[in-house]
Amino acid sequence: MPDFEIIAFDAPGNGSSEGDLSNLLLFILAIKAVITFHGKPDVVIGHSLGAMANIAALGELGITPSILISVTPLLRLKENFEFSMNKVGIPLPDQTTYFDSFKEKFDIPISDFKLDNWYGFNNKVNHWLAYDVNDPIAPHTYLETFAASYPSVKLKNYTDIGHHNAIKSPVVVSDLVQEVISAVA
Repeated sequence: MPDFEIIAFDAPGNGSSEGDLSNLLLFILAIKAVITFHGKPDVVIGHSLGAMANIAALGELGITPSILISVTPLLRLKENFEFSMNKVGIPLPDQTTYFDSFKEKFDIPISDFKLDNWYGFNNKVNHWLAYDVNDPIAPHTYLETFAASYPSVKLKNYTDIGHHNAIKSPVVVSDLVQEVISAVA
């Protein structure tokens, strides 16, 4: 196999990291810094928020890799936060306060953090996307909307694999490796 560059990114979040360090905008800057230092990658892999960050960074840099791989990507940040807050019983007024403070801190409304808003590839990228039709973190209804806008994205469903387990699943990883080999061979 020829020499090639792979950049993989999984952004920590959902309580596993301090809030200031679980910042999508910082992840985008980090990816851009890695690419600027190491050069254009042939393969870019992202999971969850990392997939969203990869797409935003690649778009800002104007780079199209040989293959872009997204594993259970986060599609809509606001809706993800709402789901998480509703699940633990945070009252609606407190959610509104949080979203208002988010906009104040980052000068961007959280509703702008949608994969569609950053996806500038059209049909120019070889994009393989693994998902779980029953994933509550990245609901299938959002993916259907995204897929309708970008029909060239190759979708592969792994029913009930789970959002967090998808990146560790031997079946998903095996398929991912085959996609990479096909793209760079």
